[in-house]
Amino acid sequence: MGLKVDIFEDVKNQYLIKEDQDYIDEVRYYKKKLILVIKKIDTYRELKENYYKILDKVAAHIQDKIEDELDNLRWNIYLAFVISEKSYGTNELEAIKEIEMDKYCCKKYVLSNIDLKEINEVIEERIPIFLNLEKIKSKKEVEENNNLLEKEELQIPKSIENYLLNEKKSLDDFLKLDFDSNIIDLIYTGEKYEN
Repeated sequence: MGLKVDIFEDVKNQYLIKEDQDYIDEVRYYKKKLILVIKKIDTYRELKENYYKILDKVAAHIQDKIEDELDNLRWNIYLAFVISEKSYGTNELEAIKEIEMDKYCCKKYVLSNIDLKEINEVIEERIPIFLNLEKIKSKKEVEENNNLLEKEELQIPKSIENYLLNEKKSLDDFLKLDFDSNIIDLIYTGEKYEN
């Protein structure tokens, strides 16, 4: 299991002077593991215009200030550009590749088409140190199961089908039930078991 994306210390005020805080939205410190810098941007054009200014702030005000016991984090800084713009073309794709491959100062990720409410989820899926393999595995299994249900018609036993009709319940409701002896009797006999 990867590093927990939502357990961090906010260190933005510790590293950035007031004038530079407009360039960077969050600076997260993950105890002795890494520093994650987040910049939220509306468009690719804005990213292109401000990329080097933001990078300079990270290098001069964060990377350069790391000292003593945190010195090992100097080369373990991640910079995530979170862009809300929905679409991009070939030029933007090339720029994204160039940014993510740039080795200066820190590791960089361009996270596109993101609803800001989902930022932690996207970080967890895209930045390797946060990768939650169990979550990805279960998500994949759900998708595979949904695909199977779409491809094949689900065969429901007649007794369950009758129960659903009589009780005016959906299959989803049925799957959420606690199967005590009353429900089992009702499904198979049509009559409730009384203690």
